[in-house]
Amino acid sequence: YQGSTGQSECIKCEEGKYTSATSSTSCLSCEAGEYSNNAGSTTCLDCSKGKYSSSSASTCTSCSTGFHASNIGSSSCTACSAGTIAENISAINCTDCLQGQYQGSTGQSECIKCEEGKYTSATSSTSCLSCEAGEYSNNAGSTTCLDCSKGKYSSSSASTCTSCSTGFHASNIGSSSCTACSAGTIAENISAINCTDCLQGQYQGSTGQ
Repeated sequence: YQGSTGQSECIKCEEGKYTSATSSTSCLSCEAGEYSNNAGSTTCLDCSKGKYSSSSASTCTSCSTGFHASNIGSSSCTACSAGTIAENISAINCTDCLQGQYQGSTGQSECIKCEEGKYTSATSSTSCLSCEAGEYSNNAGSTTCLDCSKGKYSSSSASTCTSCSTGFHASNIGSSSCTACSAGTIAENISAINCTDCLQGQYQGSTGQ
């Protein structure tokens, strides 16, 4: 181009600008999502997927972790939605969090394992579910909860089950509480599954003994 009269040479468009016409008096700026990295460009190029640019750019910028650009010619990167992540720069798409993991915020680069006592069996989770009473999970990143064994119980969000005290029993798996032995029966040890009848010549008039 040449913007002045009476000149002896033309000037190459600077990087980030172009002109496709002859007899130009100025150069045009590359639009956002485009770039030109050579002086004297006659056109601008689209940014590749995973990158973006503002106007007059001489290069495109990689999307940061937690962001992506799915299309060519992007003027900005899009934050990964909750439940998805982008671990690396220049991401084209976001990745779903796996089972047993979650991410409750947007624009993140890593998923978080469910803590003990919680789980998720779904992908793309934004939170974990609490194990119900009578269940437990003793590992971070659980995809399911386990039933308490007979003779034990748990409240919700438990990472372990608790043994029934002496005088109490739990006859079924997945118990949320222990049942007191009725009068005339006992449980001498912890974790009792059933109560034992008092023998002949013996008695017990109270429950939970």
